[in-house]
Amino acid sequence: FESQRMTPVLPWQLIKNGIEDGLDINGYSLPVNSSVMFSNVHIRKHIKDAEKFMPERYSPEAVNARKGTELEYMDHPAVKLPFSFGSRMCVGSRVAKLEVKSLICRLVQDYSFEMQPSDPFQHTTKVTTMPSPFPLIHFTKL
Repeated sequence: FESQRMTPVLPWQLIKNGIEDGLDINGYSLPVNSSVMFSNVHIRKHIKDAEKFMPERYSPEAVNARKGTELEYMDHPAVKLPFSFGSRMCVGSRVAKLEVKSLICRLVQDYSFEMQPSDPFQHTTKVTTMPSPFPLIHFTKL
């Protein structure tokens, strides 16, 4: 979950269109028929040491410690799952996950990898999140 938090594939996770009754969120009133978009990228400002990769943030102990606090939202499936969740979950999510696993297995069996030295990565957010500069990786057939 930590890698998804730091570099989400899509910079937004949840879009809700046409709120029928209006909505009040933390003192902000949204009128009827508003659209709301939840952005994963902007939740970082609430997390201590957000720039550090710390998978232990999602240990059972850390999840229990966040219950009832303002950081409890980090454990909501809409925030931590890359394909959303529930009835509106991406219908191709299982196939996509299996394809990625199959591709990685095939690549590891057939190639060796060497990453060329480069400047430290920054993340660029456009339609998707990607590293900038994009890493140069050389594949050598085994």
